[in-house]
Amino acid sequence: MNSRIITYFALSGSIAALLSSFVLLYFNMIGLEPAFFKAFYTDLIPHVAIVPLTLLSLLGGFIVQRKTEERSFAVARAMAPAWLLFPLLLLPLSFLSVTLFIFLTMLVVWRLALVCGWHFPAWRRTPALVLLAGGTLLGLAWGIFIQIESFNRLWFTYTDWTEYYEGYLNLRHCWNRPVMFFYNAGHFNPLPNILITPVVALFPYPQTLFVLNSVFIYALIPLWYLLARSLGMSRCPATLSALLLMCHFTVPNLNLSLFYGFHPIVMFPALLAAFYYCYRKENRIGTAVFFVLILLLQETTAVFWFGWGLYLFLNRKYWQGLALAAFSCAWFAFAVKIVSPVVKKLLYNTPDSWNSNYVQTFHYAEIGTSISDILLAPFVKTVPFLEKLFNPMNFYFTGVILLAFFPLALAVPRLLTVSLPLLAGIFLMGGADALNISMWYQTEIFAILAIASAAGYAVFRRRGCLCMIPAAYGLPGFSNRRKALAAVFAFMTGMLLCGLFFGRLPVGKYSFSRIQERPDCSAQIAAVKSKLPPDAHVLTTGQMRIHFIHRSADLMKAEKPFRSSYILTYLDDLHVDFDKNRAVYEQMKTDPAYEALFTHEERGCNMILYRRK
Repeated sequence: MNSRIITYFALSGSIAALLSSFVLLYFNMIGLEPAFFKAFYTDLIPHVAIVPLTLLSLLGGFIVQRKTEERSFAVARAMAPAWLLFPLLLLPLSFLSVTLFIFLTMLVVWRLALVCGWHFPAWRRTPALVLLAGGTLLGLAWGIFIQIESFNRLWFTYTDWTEYYEGYLNLRHCWNRPVMFFYNAGHFNPLPNILITPVVALFPYPQTLFVLNSVFIYALIPLWYLLARSLGMSRCPATLSALLLMCHFTVPNLNLSLFYGFHPIVMFPALLAAFYYCYRKENRIGTAVFFVLILLLQETTAVFWFGWGLYLFLNRKYWQGLALAAFSCAWFAFAVKIVSPVVKKLLYNTPDSWNSNYVQTFHYAEIGTSISDILLAPFVKTVPFLEKLFNPMNFYFTGVILLAFFPLALAVPRLLTVSLPLLAGIFLMGGADALNISMWYQTEIFAILAIASAAGYAVFRRRGCLCMIPAAYGLPGFSNRRKALAAVFAFMTGMLLCGLFFGRLPVGKYSFSRIQERPDCSAQIAAVKSKLPPDAHVLTTGQMRIHFIHRSADLMKAEKPFRSSYILTYLDDLHVDFDKNRAVYEQMKTDPAYEALFTHEERGCNMILYRRK
């Protein structure tokens, strides 16, 4: 009798801890700042709410005990880690609170799945493929939708994605100069240039790039399913895991990349999944093809291949690993020191020499202004180098990225070493941009973790995972197949929770609804365009320039007095100095040299179009 009472209260306490933590963390969160790993909370639901939630959990404990009967004690032991959430709730709620909650919940799910023997139903091929296709198309539609909405609501600004788009527009006229296709927007990226330019030539609209962006992102989902199936995962868990992979914050966030928009590196996860599928199948032709395609994607993929060389070396393929690492270094040097300078000379009339600086070194300005400076930084600028490398924010970033892939990815630690050079590159960049989970810098690492999770399932089934021995403390031994299935349940839980807290999903704490609170200015912009000649050049601010690509200049950088034929003031631009912008906005109202053609003064859509008299 005593043991039953103890079991009952243990179960009730675990349920109370999980339920209270979720309610307090989710419903009290009013803001999220991914760049600094900060979450902001209110006391809408006070901590005293734990009392009624605990009372509700007493009922839950009774139901669980009745349903599990003889296994109730084992279930209580499986859920025991949830009790660690109670001291967490005594501390001020923070971003760390969320990550610990997600981790402990995944751990509890893994242990519960082990004890209870959770399994997936057997699915036929057709329903699985229909669900996979339907879910992927919904994700694709969502990605396109949020980009178009961000475009119309002036969330995007005139930055990275417009630079790529303008590059593709220019490349339309360069088919007789193939060398021009090697470079765009500061990167060596022939593959995206060759693939995207013809499409943009046929449909020269920003929305074309939005569609392609999401197609490249969500192409990972069916490819990951195919990879998981080839590694022994049955249809049901492979389908559900692939669909929930769309919830991981990296996938929806890549559609916007905060407000920077499209980057060609979004093609990497799908290409890597295809490469790894061919690699595991020992398909030499397919492996070689995707190896080359990844090389041609962007010069930074050479860093990934350097990591793959390390992986081969650790797998005792010493000569292959050393050869690939050496080739990766040579390829990077070829791309940034030979090809890029030549193309830049043609584009911008800059010197084409070996000594010309790699444009992306600005990310590492604190430790060096050239590749050689950065490589020598451990010896020449040791203190700044170590400060960058061991910045506490780096550990936050790594933990959050790894979080949802627990425990599957842990089963293949050697495969995870591929990401070490990439992580080092991000750490040395430092700053809020590189370590921001709402941007694109973690794309390659996310892709490695995704394929590692599929590979980890196969390892779990074959020999288990040594890293999970402490996590199974207090539980009896189980088969490796059971451990593998339990790991899939934990994986799916992590994907869902990470999406709810950190992803641009229809619902959640970082949901797209925050951007949708901005007014839709598309009707006003259409009215402005109707007042302009088709090829008229406009002087305006960055967030408005996205609607006048190829025929605008930055109003904030223009010399005074203004001499442009048309000036479009926009008071609500989030990316310029507000006081300076307001001064220009008010000045133009009284400028005798200009007359107003269109005026719309509404919060979020404050704009006035002027024509020089």
